[in-house]
Amino acid sequence: MELKVHLQIIPHKSERWKHGSTNFQN
Repeated sequence: MELKVHLQIIPHKSERWKHGSTNFQN
């Protein structure tokens, strides 16, 4: 169960980081 959540969070964070990479560094 924890693995499933991690797998869903990894791609989600990656996509958000790409879209707001500048926001993430701020």
